Amino acid sequence: MEKIVVFDIETYCPVEELDEKDIEYLEKRKDYQSKEKFIRDLSINPYVSYIISFALYYLKEKRVKVFYLSEEENQKERTKFEHDIQVSYHPISIKTNLLEAERELIERFWSEIKDVSKFISFHGKNFDRDFIRLRTIIHQLKPENFFSFLFSEHIDLKEDLRVGKENFSLAFIARKLNIPFNKDDMDGSKVRELFIKKEYEKIAQYNAKDVIITGFLYERIRDYIHGEYISKLCENLNISELLEHALNKGLMTKKEVSSLINVYTKYHTDPPTENQERYLRELLRESQPPIYKIYNCLEKNTWNEIINSFNELPEEEIT
Repeated sequence: MEKIVVFDIETYCPVEELDEKDIEYLEKRKDYQSKEKFIRDLSINPYVSYIISFALYYLKEKRVKVFYLSEEENQKERTKFEHDIQVSYHPISIKTNLLEAERELIERFWSEIKDVSKFISFHGKNFDRDFIRLRTIIHQLKPENFFSFLFSEHIDLKEDLRVGKENFSLAFIARKLNIPFNKDDMDGSKVRELFIKKEYEKIAQYNAKDVIITGFLYERIRDYIHGEYISKLCENLNISELLEHALNKGLMTKKEVSSLINVYTKYHTDPPTENQERYLRELLRESQPPIYKIYNCLEKNTWNEIINSFNELPEEEIT
């Protein structure tokens, strides 16, 4: 069964502990209008900040797990319910060393996602995923599923709901799409203050609400996501026939053909022929990568042309 998980992290930068050379270097990189903006940027910089909480929402199981750093002496799990979703909180003791506590937190992350087949996020491709990757490297951890996570199927709702070059916040989009969930006016800018005040459970609760809202948003727009549409379409079509048809019609660019070959050769061992197009035809008949890997090789316009052209064929030509 496909295991779908919504994920999100919260981060914190101990600004007062940073090296003066690092601060000087980072301040010069941008023209900061305020100290608050500079500190905000530090908090999302994986070279100087820590992961202090992560949340995973298992969509099909209607269950959320939150792992977070805390100074609690009695490190017991707690379970609550939000909108009929079971939320379990798993504190990890900071003790005296924030770096070591973060290491344990990241190890738990890699352990928890080892069987996940699809990831959902809001801004996860350009922030959460890269942050986890860098912090994993800093700790010199070598999880077996490192690359499978980085290159797994990943739907970033921020990308799907962008208008031109304009991005909007999760709270704003959820409000305009009537997502039935309230974050109680909490936002990411308040995480640093809460961590300094040692209000760790509030951070964990905020983290949980973020993944639940993201999950609700995904369910609300799933039928409008191009990649999801292609995946559903390909459940009823032979993907090899679909791509063969695209080759016959000349609907793919040389770059797209080359990208498909790079994917397919990972599932096929025979050497390539001189002609790329002929080689791709051979690969289509003998190997079948996951649809999301194929989907990422083609531009949306190309997919639309293929689908429109394929749907116009007489039924006997596509069976």
